[in-house]
Amino acid sequence: MSGHSTYVPKSALGRWFESRLPIIGFIHSSLVVFPNPRNLNYYWTFGGILAFMLVSQILTGVVLSMLAAWTVAAVLLQWV
Repeated sequence: MSGHSTYVPKSALGRWFESRLPIIGFIHSSLVVFPNPRNLNYYWTFGGILAFMLVSQILTGVVLSMLAAWTVAAVLLQWV
C-alpha cells in the first residue's frame, strides 16, 4: 500500500480509534478505493471463484476417495 489512507471517521470516537489502530482505514484503502485495471470486471471474479471451487472439489474428491476406499472393499467382501 503506497501512502496513507484517505479514510476519515465521522465521530470523535472513530477518529480516536483510527489514530491508534488504523485497521478501518486499511480496509477502506484496500477494498473501497483500491485502484484496479479497467479490464478487471465481474467475469474475472466469477472465473476465479469457479477455479477455486474446481480445485476444492478435486481435492475433497481425492481425500474422500482415499478415506472411503477401504469401506467399499468391506462392503463387497460382506456379500461374498
